[in-house]
Amino acid sequence: MQIVSTEMKGNRYEPITVQAGILVRWTVNADADELNGCNNPVTIPKYGIQKQLSPGENTIEFTPEEPGNVVYTCWMGMIRGTIRVVEDLGNVDSGDIPVEPAEAPFSGGGCCG
Repeated sequence: MQIVSTEMKGNRYEPITVQAGILVRWTVNADADELNGCNNPVTIPKYGIQKQLSPGENTIEFTPEEPGNVVYTCWMGMIRGTIRVVEDLGNVDSGDIPVEPAEAPFSGGGCCG
């Protein structure tokens, strides 16, 4: 199992990098002041996951099967982050790990734009 932890931010999601084929236990630490109607719930469409976050620690589990970038979003799809799935975490150096969330074109109005 791989254990990943991120902090919830009010208007963006942090990127994570994980290894394909291994269960991910992702803890999202959410401060009550950072949760709002725009960033909650979090969805990972590729894995069919929607998670309503509460203040404190929130756990999301999934097993990425293939390398590539997986987008996770707010319920409206306007706030986005990236889950980078790699073949082998041992072959990834820190320069290869994204430090900013995925760029996403906005597709209209909403509370997050």
